[in-house]
Amino acid sequence: MLIEDLQLQDPITAFNGGLFVRPDLSVIRENLLPGEAVQPVTDILIKHKLDVWIYSDKDWFVPSRHGPTWTEKSGLSSFPHRSAKL
Repeated sequence: MLIEDLQLQDPITAFNGGLFVRPDLSVIRENLLPGEAVQPVTDILIKHKLDVWIYSDKDWFVPSRHGPTWTEKSGLSSFPHRSAKL
C-alpha cells in the first residue's frame, strides 16, 4: 500500500477529508454524512453527471468499475469495493 511505500509517519486523510487516520489506519476522526442525506446528495451528483462513490466504515460502493477514475483509484485502496446501483 502507498503508506508503506512512502514510509509515511504522520496522519493522513482519506475520502476527501471524511477520514483522518494514522499510518496503521487506526481512526483519528471520521466526518460522516447523516444517513438521510446520502440519497439527496447522490441524486444531485448523478444529475450533474458526476461519478459517485460511497464509503462506509468498511465498504466502498461504486456504480461501475469502468468509470473515469476507477483504474487510477482502485489500486490505491485496501478497502473492498462493491458494484452498486446508486
